[in-house]
Amino acid sequence: MKKKDMFKASYNKKIYEFVGKWGCDIILSPVEAEDDQCLIYTANEIKEFLETGELERIIK
Repeated sequence: MKKKDMFKASYNKKIYEFVGKWGCDIILSPVEAEDDQCLIYTANEIKEFLETGELERIIK
């Protein structure tokens, strides 16, 4: 995963961008300016969400 990689969350249809890490956790920030609530997950959680379709990687 690289900075600026984008993901769509299935539960709210919002687009998030990988902005960095906090320790071992991955931080996803919403791309909409008015939304300021970031998502923080472990690498294993991200992997599971991608496998189950809860997160979808957006290919640019």
